[in-house]
Amino acid sequence: MGATLMVVLGLVFTAPQWAKNWVWYGDPLYPVLHKHFAANPWTGDSENRFVWGFMEDQLWQPDKTWAGLWESIQVLLQFSFQPHDWPKFHGKVPVFGSLFTLLLFTLPFLKKTKRVWGLFLSVHLGVFIWYWTHHQDRYLQAVVPWMTAAAAAAILLVWRHGFAARAAVVGMVSLQVIWGGDVYFIPGHAMVGSPVKAVADLLSTGYRKDFAARDKTFAPFTDVGAALPKGAKLLVHEYHPHLGIAAASVNDYPVNQGGISYGELATPRAVYDKLKSYGVTHLLWVTSANKGADSLAGDLVFYHFALKVGVGAKVYGSMTLAAMPEKPPPEGELGGALALTCGKGLPAGLYHLADLHVPAYGPEKNKYPKPFMTVGPDVTEEDLLTRASYVVIESRCKKALPAKQASFFRAAPKHGGYELMVRRKGVAKID
Repeated sequence: MGATLMVVLGLVFTAPQWAKNWVWYGDPLYPVLHKHFAANPWTGDSENRFVWGFMEDQLWQPDKTWAGLWESIQVLLQFSFQPHDWPKFHGKVPVFGSLFTLLLFTLPFLKKTKRVWGLFLSVHLGVFIWYWTHHQDRYLQAVVPWMTAAAAAAILLVWRHGFAARAAVVGMVSLQVIWGGDVYFIPGHAMVGSPVKAVADLLSTGYRKDFAARDKTFAPFTDVGAALPKGAKLLVHEYHPHLGIAAASVNDYPVNQGGISYGELATPRAVYDKLKSYGVTHLLWVTSANKGADSLAGDLVFYHFALKVGVGAKVYGSMTLAAMPEKPPPEGELGGALALTCGKGLPAGLYHLADLHVPAYGPEKNKYPKPFMTVGPDVTEEDLLTRASYVVIESRCKKALPAKQASFFRAAPKHGGYELMVRRKGVAKID
């Protein structure tokens, strides 16, 4: 009866999350149960992105084998000395938990530790579940208060054992303070680098009389927000931070949404219809390069739309802002994509755009087919350019197009090691 009541209460108290998902997305744990429910929105690329771009790439887990179980058990004594996190955060430097782990070995020598043992065991159960499911250090913060309480209780019990014990624990805590004294200064914040420096720079604006900097804390997004008309809805293309735009937004980062696949949409008209269905009025993208999170076809389709169909493009810092057109672009097929490459990975030649719609994640990652046309005795590179709406240049081994040929194309943001070019509006071919 008690267990049943706990399950019922758990479902009731979590209903705002799973019931909302079920109503809006057709999957109470959207997108986790997409194979069992009719998840919506969902594209032909969504499963690959979710499984390989999120679950396999970002959810760190041991193998669900005896070896994985043993690995998870060993971590109970190692987690505070072997960090588990992205290099851009705190790299190979452990940042918490060491006192908790070391004080565990004092418990057998202490008295009246029944409840303290219970607390230590509860923390270790949490550590095991953390490692078995998703072991990045930041997700272990939920049990840090328990670690603190357990460590404090153990220190108090040790303190009662006389001068020698007190000297030992003071030395241990002192070494921890010295060892971890630089943690607060690690430039590991994903957005601002060093939080301490960011705060110091902000607080010093008064002394430096740089009052304008206080209003640009979230630049260039505050500038973008100021340029948006009232009621605008902004598509933030493949970029997470956007605090300051002061407007509703849509984010199309491939791994974190299931509704947009530019490679499947294929044409500017299809992109227009899809974005309009989400109420998008403006587009924002990083001007110089992207993270290669979408397929080559997806990037080419989006930048074709943004650069040729987008209205009034203007650069704000590292970002470019453009408005959606008032009327949809005409229907029509697009030309091919000419790959000028080193020959490995993406073979050189002319492709149908659909052939570049290759997953960016998983076993099929970057496994491109052969082009349908290549340079040969009767076919020159210039011949292929006349058929191409796009050019993909592998910059490590291929030079940029000659000025005459390049004038027919417009540079788009880079895709990894590839420079992308989109044919300019109104140009049919190179003479």
